[in-house]
Amino acid sequence: MRLSRMTLLATASLAIIAIVAVATPSRADDVSFDKILHAEKNPGDWLTYHGSFNGWHHSQLSQINTKNVGELKVAFIHRYMRLLCP
Repeated sequence: MRLSRMTLLATASLAIIAIVAVATPSRADDVSFDKILHAEKNPGDWLTYHGSFNGWHHSQLSQINTKNVGELKVAFIHRYMRLLCP
């Protein structure tokens, strides 16, 4: 049985991804309760669903502002309900 080049490439890619995923250490142990409690001190680290315990869904970062917001472009789209979102 002869495998196509595409099948071999896909298999090799999946193997590499699996190895990297297993070899990469988890960083969840670096996040302490105190770090989450004072998340506003490090606005670049979005540690909880709301960003912090304040629940504001707001980032203090200033890279995007009223002057450059019009230059934003769609970077990716995630469709999680294909039946409802064709």
